[in-house]
Amino acid sequence: MSINYSIIIPHKNTPELLRRCLQSIPERDDTELLIIDDNSDPLIVDFDNFPGLNRKFVKVYFTKENKGAGYARNVGVKNAKGKWLLFADADDFFLEGFLSVIDSYQNSDADIIFYNSTSVYSDTLEPAVRHKDISNLIENYLNNKKDSQNKLRYMFYYPYSKMVKREMVISNNISFDEIKVSNDVWFAVQIGFFANKIIASKEAIYCVSVRSNSLSKSPGENIFDMRVKTNLKVDKFMRKIKIRNSHYPMFFFIIQARKYGLKKIISTTWLSLKNRSNIFLGVDKWVLSKVKSYL
Repeated sequence: MSINYSIIIPHKNTPELLRRCLQSIPERDDTELLIIDDNSDPLIVDFDNFPGLNRKFVKVYFTKENKGAGYARNVGVKNAKGKWLLFADADDFFLEGFLSVIDSYQNSDADIIFYNSTSVYSDTLEPAVRHKDISNLIENYLNNKKDSQNKLRYMFYYPYSKMVKREMVISNNISFDEIKVSNDVWFAVQIGFFANKIIASKEAIYCVSVRSNSLSKSPGENIFDMRVKTNLKVDKFMRKIKIRNSHYPMFFFIIQARKYGLKKIISTTWLSLKNRSNIFLGVDKWVLSKVKSYL
């Protein structure tokens, strides 16, 4: 039987959460799971009893390069056989009945299907708000709000909660950046650009978890620099295709650079100017937020 869905899951040092994620995906012969372990610590992970090893339709790849989730996802895409690609983070999980939802779009002529999501705190499963950005993008698109299609195409940075035609990814040589953070942003922008047709569903298929020690919350100057570099690349591309920059304005990074000192403020500003970014874009919103905070 042909494979309709390839679900790609990068993993590092969270075996119990990965097990929870796998348990949320029913076994079906048209659905393959590709788990790519990013050089997990053997003191944390029992590789002899690695989640999914003894499960049908699951392929596990143990990589030793330690290049992060972007590299792991690229390994998954390279080995996927499905008509559609879906991505999940190992600490998240799918919602009950999600396969029935995506089945209704299995034969769609769209290149991307965007779905709604929910979110919880990982330890307690209490409701969280991490999914709100996704929900707002979906809602605005379905309500035909101004510029909502471009925002859905270019601001839905997360790899999860959407279904992507594998053929479109392969034929356009689209890949994830192999950096520690923000590795999914460029992939999201590229598929948004190359997709001939997109569809959005109000139905939620995925639950995002919130963890206090997640990589998305990691501080540090190196992490900041990676985010700046990615943002500059996206900003340059958006100007090239003549669409208003849908990523964060560089002004916000210049403001954030203050925590790393004057030298970082100057270097971030210089990179922005060198990239011909509009460093004043977003100033009005920042000033307004400061005014409101004092009222």
